[in-house]
Amino acid sequence: MFGPPGSLSLSGDNVPVPAGPWPAPSQPQPQWSLTSDGVPFFGGRPACSRRYANIIANQFARDGANEATQQWAVYIASRETGCLHKTVTVNERTRDDSHCAFQLNVLSGTFVPTGELGRHGWTPAKVRRSMRDCADAASDLWVSCGRGPWSPPYSCRPPTIGA
Repeated sequence: MFGPPGSLSLSGDNVPVPAGPWPAPSQPQPQWSLTSDGVPFFGGRPACSRRYANIIANQFARDGANEATQQWAVYIASRETGCLHKTVTVNERTRDDSHCAFQLNVLSGTFVPTGELGRHGWTPAKVRRSMRDCADAASDLWVSCGRGPWSPPYSCRPPTIGA
């Protein structure tokens, strides 16, 4: 993606993105909170900027998520990392090797070539390049697994239509 003359933007976050579905209504999630703009976040964690919230909502919408799921995805990015797409969490004790704002876990097998993300070409490094890539990968995982990777019992469960 090209920016001003003489510059090159590889982040993918510098292109215009449609506005998300804000203000969000309340959802039955622990510590569901809203910014003054109506962007959902996990209480006690930083909220996503409106720009990042729009990027996340747009990527999920492109994969067929309804507004409630788009809003939930923004809440999840806040809950998992405070909406930081470059985050890496490694903890051998808890079997955690998770990447990007959505904490996509390598040890789950999702990045192997036949896994939910690997078959789309996603790698841990690629999901950390930009919020757009992070959200795109997370929405690809959501298409296959619904909210399961981020909700107890933290497993892959196909989503219900429209959710």
